[in-house]
Amino acid sequence: MHKEQGNKTIISNLGVVILTLACATAAWLPAFILPSEPLLTQGGGSLYLMLLSSIQNNPILSNGICLLFLLGMASIQCWHTLHLRLVRTLSLLPALLILLLTGVLCSEHGISPGIPAGVCIYIAFTYITGYSESRSLYQSHTMGIFLALASLFAPTYLLYLPLFIIGMHILNKLTTTNILGTLIGYCTPYILWIGYLYLTDQTYTLQNLWEQLGQQFYIEWTWLTHDSIIIAIIGITLLISLFSFIRQHTDKIHPRMVSQFSFALGFCALLLSILYHNAHHSITLILFTSLTLTQYFSYHNKKRASILFYTFITSLLLVYGTQFIA
Repeated sequence: MHKEQGNKTIISNLGVVILTLACATAAWLPAFILPSEPLLTQGGGSLYLMLLSSIQNNPILSNGICLLFLLGMASIQCWHTLHLRLVRTLSLLPALLILLLTGVLCSEHGISPGIPAGVCIYIAFTYITGYSESRSLYQSHTMGIFLALASLFAPTYLLYLPLFIIGMHILNKLTTTNILGTLIGYCTPYILWIGYLYLTDQTYTLQNLWEQLGQQFYIEWTWLTHDSIIIAIIGITLLISLFSFIRQHTDKIHPRMVSQFSFALGFCALLLSILYHNAHHSITLILFTSLTLTQYFSYHNKKRASILFYTFITSLLLVYGTQFIA
């Protein structure tokens, strides 16, 4: 019965997958064809500035490496959704949604600080949402490590640590042992990184961590730019799909809790994209929006799901296309 129903959903529709692939390809082509300026590294942490910032001098190389990061992230999300049974049907749609959304968001072309930071956040998410109760301490410790790495790539990602602690409560994993494991895991990369910087006499780079947290926190009301309008479209679609999904989701309790945590992270990433100027939180918004939409389209075969999908895609492409007309 489930299989039969799943074959009628958006996620398993071959035509939808092909359409999304074509749109994602069209959105990314200008990044490699049209001339572009090197992406600004504002918002990058000390780890990013040391390892990746020099790549920005070559826009084509930067875009290519960014695309490889995103393909890897898309593969992880496809595996994660099947592993936790968040979807009923194997599909490339979640991966293609990631590529499409990053393609239409021009600020995410290139290996910006948000790309490796967002990847680290999602890997932390995959660890803490695992089923295994016997390995919860290991999962919490590893989650802490990746959260710390995210903040070393982009300092404003420090704000995700309390969000993941709340997520542990949502997933019924908030224990003293797991909190200690998370904090120890979080401190480990910092201890190693500070030790390395001290030995190489580069401790001055750590100033970025506190300076950027203080300097970037202001509200930037620039809603008429292409990227801000696209972020608004993503946020509205995220809310619509979530409310409908929660009302009708009748599957097992663990996938439901993962869905709630995923939406909480996506909604917080939406707020951070608005509050922090050029802090590259939109990539995290994209990752968790893709996950929420994939679940919604996997479980809904009604006409309104199709209307939401095609309206979403059309709106993104119309806004994205206007920048080439202006």
